[in-house]
Amino acid sequence: MILGNGTRVIVTSQQVLGYGKDGVQRWKSQLEGSGSALVSVTPLTTGGFALLRGDELFEYDGAGVVAGRTKLALMPRLLAAREGGEVVGVGATGEAWSWRAGKVPHLLGKFPSCTHGIAVTRDAAGKQEFVVCSSDALVDQLDVATGKRKAILGKGFFPFRTPVALDGRGAVLATGAYGVLVGTGTSGESVGPLEVPGANLMVPGKEVSVALGGGEVAPIVDDQGTWIWGGGDGVAAAWPGGEPVRLARCDGLDLTTTAGFAPVAAKALVVACRNGRIELHVDGG
Repeated sequence: MILGNGTRVIVTSQQVLGYGKDGVQRWKSQLEGSGSALVSVTPLTTGGFALLRGDELFEYDGAGVVAGRTKLALMPRLLAAREGGEVVGVGATGEAWSWRAGKVPHLLGKFPSCTHGIAVTRDAAGKQEFVVCSSDALVDQLDVATGKRKAILGKGFFPFRTPVALDGRGAVLATGAYGVLVGTGTSGESVGPLEVPGANLMVPGKEVSVALGGGEVAPIVDDQGTWIWGGGDGVAAAWPGGEPVRLARCDGLDLTTTAGFAPVAAKALVVACRNGRIELHVDGG
């Protein structure tokens, strides 16, 4: 995880470590909390980060110092940052809570189901704030001011499998089962299903209709508006109205060999494979 000040944060089973861009360790803190080995973290707009462990939520500042903690039973992985330094988390029964150090957690509203991930966004005018949640069958958005909820994507042939990507201009994208990209574009047009070209996928309706796994990796939208997602053993990119192009492929016997990816500069992408290999791809190469 990279903080707003450029610090690289690594969480181990006992410690939280902060490293500078030069790879030198800047600070070391004790991993707070107990009762669960599963830890979730997300960077905050204030430069620090939120850390969830068991039924406790912590706020750390950018120097690794604990600024506050609260008891709040949330689902792992379902954390997102709000403007102003608050963090949003979703409980097991769908309640969306917001909190920051020094304040009492407050309820924003409730989703009927929320399993894959959440994101925080605003409307095109920047006035309304929403929490967006994805589950197998629906992508819902919750109006933070009113608590009202509405579905913005309904399940098609491929159920959703990942958190959504939002480009700030109206596009809503998710990786569906078998690693295909699905969603809506900036004008509300349907997107996909788009496959990773040449990926090891077995999609119903093709010559072989046995599902051996898709290896779904959540999509991102880069600063140039490019859609990037992963499925099976590959990572692909597409542009609105264009055909997908494969950017990378991870080797291995397993069909789901892609672990993740992240943009690191303009037209540069780091891809992590499940065999431990990390690759840098520049300008599609």
